[in-house]
Amino acid sequence: MKRITGFMDAIDAARGATEAGAGVQAAAEPRPDLALDGVTLALPDGRVLLRDAAARIEPGEAVLVAGPSGSGKSTLFRAIAGIWPFGAGRVRVPQGASVLFLPQRPYLPLGSLHRAVCYPRPVTDFTEAEVRAALEDAGLGHPRRGWRRRMPGTGASRAASSSAWRSPAPCC
Repeated sequence: MKRITGFMDAIDAARGATEAGAGVQAAAEPRPDLALDGVTLALPDGRVLLRDAAARIEPGEAVLVAGPSGSGKSTLFRAIAGIWPFGAGRVRVPQGASVLFLPQRPYLPLGSLHRAVCYPRPVTDFTEAEVRAALEDAGLGHPRRGWRRRMPGTGASRAASSSAWRSPAPCC
């Protein structure tokens, strides 16, 4: 019961922070780079994970975000996506940009491998040939029936990230 109450309290805190206009402000602007200006990230309990960060990521620049568990790496990506209400500062992304984040643990929706490769877009957006090409590019070849059971963690990560090979290039 305590976990449920804590969860409900966190939802209320997030809703309150969002309604108050708090949090990291994410905005699309006519610019080529992704920018963090004075970004501070906090947890719902107020503990600060990152303070007054500034960064510029140019198109095509590769960036590795590393740190110990619980240091705020996933929270940073939530802030960049505009879905983290705890903290302050500004994130600016290129207007009309397609930004892709690949999670540590892959998410594979229920259903066919075709559906998993197309996620989050509808399966009708891609032909069978395009899906096969994405799987080839991800180094998976042509998995058959029962692919979910037989695919080890690395294969599941590749299947989930095959969208990166068939999606338009991200902004940065």
